[in-house]
Amino acid sequence: MALGLLEMSGPRRERVTPHQPHGREAQPASRDVILITGLLTTLARIPDHIIEQVREAHDVVEIVQRAVQLKQAGGGYKGLCPFHDEKTPSFTVHPGRQTFKCFGCGKGGNIFGFVMETQGLNFPEAVRQLAEERGIDVPSTGVSDPALDERFERIRRALGVAHRLYVRTLASDEGRESRAYLAKRGYDAEAVRRFGLGMAPLAWDRVIEAGKAAGLSTEDLEDAGLIIPRRTKDGFYDRFRNRIMFPIADTRGRLCTFAGRALDPDDPAKYMNGPETVVFKKSEVLYALHRARDAIRKQGEALLMEGYTDVLMCHLNDFSNAVAGMGTAFTERQAKLLGRQCERVVLVYDSDDAGRAAAEKSVDMLLLQGLEVRIALLPEGRDVDEILQEEGPEAFQAVLDASLEFFDFKLAAAGTRHDLESPRGRAQASEEILASVIKVKSELERDQLLRMIGDRLGGGPDTEAALRRRAGELLRESARPAGLRSLAAPKPPAEAPPVPQADGHFEQVPVEFLTPQPELDDESVDGASADGVPGSKSPGGLVPPPPRRAPTMDSMLAELDLLGAILANGTVPGSLPEAIFRAVGPEEFTDPAHSRLYNALLAHWEAGEVITSEVALARFQSDSEVTAVLAGMPEDEGLAERVTSWIAFTEQNRLEIDHQREVARLARGDVMVAVSDPDASYFDESPAGADPLTDEPPSRSEA
Repeated sequence: MALGLLEMSGPRRERVTPHQPHGREAQPASRDVILITGLLTTLARIPDHIIEQVREAHDVVEIVQRAVQLKQAGGGYKGLCPFHDEKTPSFTVHPGRQTFKCFGCGKGGNIFGFVMETQGLNFPEAVRQLAEERGIDVPSTGVSDPALDERFERIRRALGVAHRLYVRTLASDEGRESRAYLAKRGYDAEAVRRFGLGMAPLAWDRVIEAGKAAGLSTEDLEDAGLIIPRRTKDGFYDRFRNRIMFPIADTRGRLCTFAGRALDPDDPAKYMNGPETVVFKKSEVLYALHRARDAIRKQGEALLMEGYTDVLMCHLNDFSNAVAGMGTAFTERQAKLLGRQCERVVLVYDSDDAGRAAAEKSVDMLLLQGLEVRIALLPEGRDVDEILQEEGPEAFQAVLDASLEFFDFKLAAAGTRHDLESPRGRAQASEEILASVIKVKSELERDQLLRMIGDRLGGGPDTEAALRRRAGELLRESARPAGLRSLAAPKPPAEAPPVPQADGHFEQVPVEFLTPQPELDDESVDGASADGVPGSKSPGGLVPPPPRRAPTMDSMLAELDLLGAILANGTVPGSLPEAIFRAVGPEEFTDPAHSRLYNALLAHWEAGEVITSEVALARFQSDSEVTAVLAGMPEDEGLAERVTSWIAFTEQNRLEIDHQREVARLARGDVMVAVSDPDASYFDESPAGADPLTDEPPSRSEA
């Protein structure tokens, strides 16, 4: 097969790009190398969901610190660049985005890019190495499953359709009582929009109808956890009915399920979460983490709560570092998510027996991540939501200020179960506290805590010695692999690894609308043929089409704002629609309905025609998805300010985004070129529709 490709490849030719330095000869780009490397990369392609799992299992700060000495600077870290000589640090690491960037030499990327650059690995090798460190199994064939990728895409799409239905229902006459209920609870129209809240209709089949109108099957909706098969097996019905809907996103801001609060006071299930699916694992998600990440990083502290409404009310009152579990027991995976973001976690739990028991279990998992843990128990019978609304932020801050260190909390809890006046009771309490102390990462801190047990529970030097012996026994019994041993970072190589001679080997760098942890638009950088059709084969038929970028809650809201500003009919500055059209391309819209509408509006603007909602409705009267979008256009006073801020953000990042997309294409293996010059950059910047192997535009007949 390879021989056949070589025979068809033709002669070599010179390749010159806009990045070619003056006075330097262009390097020959062999089509043989391109085709063979593309083939090998395709055959070794690792499924996207595995790549995502590996990415989430690592922290960019920990990866970079293996090769660079970093110092904290604001919400990020700085150090001397490992890719070029410098005396003043220009190399930065952004924990919130999980990326690195050197403003001296221009190199940047994510964890995969850093490992590839510093260790001379290709992309599959870097993924496999990082996967092995976390015990993640990578399929030996490495071949992506198109059917699985398509399933992921359709589930994401189904969730988006349901979210639009819920938002639209809440804004309609049907949602009048729900809006009144939310307003009474402290959620005005801006808060509802900000958090993407909605309402599940009382009917049994509204999601099914909306899905059908969007071209989705009942299997797609069932896979997304949105509908349930009837007991009679003759159909389906909507899972959520007559509920306030809270969209739940993963760590990158992508919608993955919903939680619904019953509007009927007699409903036995007050809260209901969506079931686990291929895009939602409740043990791996923290509610609102994608919103809270930047605040957590900046403050070095996370507030861990039990209720969704508690978290949202905290965010409305500037406690923006609040997150919550998924209504079930706190898990090791959730603890790891927090361990990547901060140094301290404050548990804000109920003071009843159930709340105290949940706090005790959570403490140990957080300690295993090397975190400082404090516990703030709420006044009996009160929750965070009530305290903030009835007494204000100062009262809630007082609760936080009164939080206990984990040692004091564990000692008090042990005192409720054992008689601390008796030797046996003190021994039993010591055993319980030791079980948590041995999970502390710092040996010096463990030493201090062992002394504190002896001091608080009484005893002399012999008691402390006995505690140390028992701690050693417990450490050996736990065998450390499940917790403590995994905390140690892998040792760096004995010698400095070679730095590759070519610039650019990064998988992808996040870029998206207003999302704390965005994602690169794969479809805009590869998977298109000369005629511009996404998903077409590249020369040689070697590269499969990439999955479409999944919409996030924040991206969908931002897109609605952009469309709303264009159709605002005089309620925003007249220059704003033109600024939007110049700053935003149709390919940047993640929601298909939004993209279709924007394309049409752009065509009207380019033709110099008047753009109104009536024109758009007439154009899309047979498109139920677009007409639904038009019915939910934002019209609040803050619209112009939000859109203006987004445009400024876009312009600031445009050049960097373009660079990262080109680098991502090289890493994907769409076009890979052998480079012998360490100073030259070889990016494929052929004209639109050009053949990437010849740099020749298509003939008129081909176009």
